[in-house]
Amino acid sequence: MKKRSFRFFASFISIPFLVCGLSLQFTVSSVQARPLLRVGIHHVGTDITQDAAGNFYGMETDFMQALGSYAGREVVFVPGTWEECRFRLERGEIDVISGIVKTPQREQTMRFSRLMMGRATDNRDVHGTLLPHRVNQLYFAVRRDDEALMQELDLAADQLIGNRPYFVSHLYQLYYGQRGSAELRLTEREQRFLKSHPVISAVVVAREAPFAYVDKEGNLQGTMKKLADRLERDLGIKLALVIEQDYAAAQEDLDKGRAQILLNAEWDASWAAAHNTDLSAAYLTSYYTTVTRRNGAPRAPRIACLQKRLTDRVLLERYEANQIHYYATAEECLRAVSNGQADIAFLRQESAQYNIWQGDFPDLVTDGIVTSSQDIAIGISDQMEPELLSILDKEIRFIGPNGIFDYASFYDQGLDKRRSIQSLFYAYPQYFITGLLLLFFILLLLTWRQSQMRRSHLKQMQHIIDTDRYTGLYNRSWFKYEASKYLKGHEAQGHFAIVEIGISRRDILVETYGQDVIVELLRRMEATLQKTEWAKLPAVHTSTGRVFFLLHMDAFDDRTQLTTALTHLMHLNEYISIGHLVVHIAFHIGICPLKPGLSVADAMNHANLALHEANPICFYNAEMQQKAEFQSRIESLQQGALSRKEFEVWYQPKYDLATRKCIGAEALVRWRSRELGFLMPGQFIPRFESNGFITQLDFYMLTHVMETVKERRTTGLPIVPVSVNQSRLHMQEKNYLAYMQRLKTYYGAEDIELELTETAFDFDTPEMREHALHVMHELHEMGFRLSIDDFGSGYSDLTILNAIPLDVMKIDRSLLLAANGAKRMQAVLARMIDLGHALGMTVICEGIETREQEEMLRSYGCDHGQGYLYGKPMPEAEFSSFLEQHI
Repeated sequence: MKKRSFRFFASFISIPFLVCGLSLQFTVSSVQARPLLRVGIHHVGTDITQDAAGNFYGMETDFMQALGSYAGREVVFVPGTWEECRFRLERGEIDVISGIVKTPQREQTMRFSRLMMGRATDNRDVHGTLLPHRVNQLYFAVRRDDEALMQELDLAADQLIGNRPYFVSHLYQLYYGQRGSAELRLTEREQRFLKSHPVISAVVVAREAPFAYVDKEGNLQGTMKKLADRLERDLGIKLALVIEQDYAAAQEDLDKGRAQILLNAEWDASWAAAHNTDLSAAYLTSYYTTVTRRNGAPRAPRIACLQKRLTDRVLLERYEANQIHYYATAEECLRAVSNGQADIAFLRQESAQYNIWQGDFPDLVTDGIVTSSQDIAIGISDQMEPELLSILDKEIRFIGPNGIFDYASFYDQGLDKRRSIQSLFYAYPQYFITGLLLLFFILLLLTWRQSQMRRSHLKQMQHIIDTDRYTGLYNRSWFKYEASKYLKGHEAQGHFAIVEIGISRRDILVETYGQDVIVELLRRMEATLQKTEWAKLPAVHTSTGRVFFLLHMDAFDDRTQLTTALTHLMHLNEYISIGHLVVHIAFHIGICPLKPGLSVADAMNHANLALHEANPICFYNAEMQQKAEFQSRIESLQQGALSRKEFEVWYQPKYDLATRKCIGAEALVRWRSRELGFLMPGQFIPRFESNGFITQLDFYMLTHVMETVKERRTTGLPIVPVSVNQSRLHMQEKNYLAYMQRLKTYYGAEDIELELTETAFDFDTPEMREHALHVMHELHEMGFRLSIDDFGSGYSDLTILNAIPLDVMKIDRSLLLAANGAKRMQAVLARMIDLGHALGMTVICEGIETREQEEMLRSYGCDHGQGYLYGKPMPEAEFSSFLEQHI
């Protein structure tokens, strides 16, 4: 039933639409298309514009569209140049040309319209040759033989102008009236007038800001100042301004010849004739309004105004003479209303707004309603030549209404910027209160939002601070804070210790298998600790391969049981699968029991000291701290000791195994510290190697040795080659070769041997190794002898012997000791000596302490020896005496 009702309703509704559609179709088919009127337009882009849709806009096109409508024709515009339009008309391609000037020559080939369609602009290119200094009227034209079309169009034009008598004026105002003329065109006579009058005296009535007023320096400001500047610029003259406060004084200036023109004269032809004054065209219309107090005005108000003819004519029609009071300036009028001396101020609209918006009169308001208007022109003394009137009229037309309006509104544009807060509050109290409440709410909202964001950011930052970036687990920083907090709440639960677990050979594991292996090991270790009851707050530090946790020591009966538990912990994590490989991982553990007064931070440092001594588990003791403090003390004194020359050069002699004559020496360092006493190299060299100070010490030693050798050579004392150790750190030092070249140049490289260990070439990358080999070649080219020290003490890379131009092979004492009573090692020792000789090197063995060792080396063909058997390290003076006896 519902479906039937719906269908019936739809059918009923569709009937009217169907009838309307059929009627429309019948109407359209019955109307015949309008005949075309093809109009040639020849100045598109200047007086005529075209939009993106192809529509034309201009005075001439609008006129022809309206003309076509009255003629019953559809207008089609054909744009082109003037010559193209003329040829198209002759060939019949267009019917009519619009917007051309009638001349006798053109009338021979064209038939012009009876009525004009406008007036020519000042652009000669689009209208052809204009008649100079005349009003060139524009017409539309057809071919001379097309009389019927012209009669049709003239009839349509008569009807159009008859029904719309102001149509042409309206179009001219619409398209040209607001922009002024294209150029200021003066006759020769007018130009001669301006040349003969380079200075014209102009009087201005300046009493209303911003229209015309005087600033603090006495200079004219406002719209009239802008107009005066424009007149000077366009006409090339100088205006000598005379400023007055009322029109009576201004008229007197004109009458007595003190001024020749009045810039802001009220346009009143009768008044002008009575006062022997000519008036230019009006260039501005001033609108007048009323200003009252906020509570309004009484029924018989007192009027405050400036004395003007307009005031007399307008106000006296509305009020009694005794109600009207005159004041000198607009500001005085407003102050009279504000003080209650008057009830209404009658002022120029822009002057009223300007003064109120400045904020000096917050209790006054204006509704902005225009009560009257007055045209403003330039008054010209009739004693001046008529050319001046013509010049000023052309200038006013050249500036145009828009230009004058820009000057009038120039000072209004910045009123909001100059307006005081007090005046705004008086004018709009409800907006201020609403704005303050809104601002308070926004500030409250922003404060809350800022607090939330800060809390969120702090939480994120704390998470970043407390988390290891590789594993995502808690880190050392978090552990230090949480352990301190945990201990404060669990002091009664027994004794605790800080435990630090390190992965042995971490750097080798990273270099071989990558960082991910360390990450996996730390995660496994942390997961294992989480399952134990005696480990609290486990944390990790990936960069050093460390695990930290708080150990509950009361869970174990003694240290043996604790050590067993930690050993079992290491066994649970000692193997890790890497691809198809199973790699064994070794750990070492440092433990520092917590005692009263010992902070967590200090306990962590103590556990780290124990970790470096662990094999594999070590408990912290006081000696470790003393050792660490001693090393720290060494580092703090090293620079001062170098500057005070506390480091002494000692010499250990080298000798020929065959002749037992001294053939050289090795320079060794001793530190005679005024704070620490006499120190052997083993007490400070490892520290210097780790902190990089060894490079400075090497240069100090080398410079001293080279200076001593040069001095002995100069004095004729016996000289033997001296070897000086060089650290591997020099191999990557930027200016090392340059410094060595300077030393060689100053002292000479003769009898100087540089000793380097095999580790000097053990670098991470092939590039670094190649650079080290390059450094060695350069040193050899400078003349330094090169020696490889401690050869055979570890894993010896035999390729070094081929890559470096070595002069001396120095066999480590460990190989000599291993050969005592061991035939296999004796064979190794013998073959190593043979290898050195085969490569053209002198072979020396260090650490000779017995006659048996000396005899064995001599039997294997070793060239030189060094050791306590022949001579211990000795100071320089003692070595000099030794050398005299054994050379």
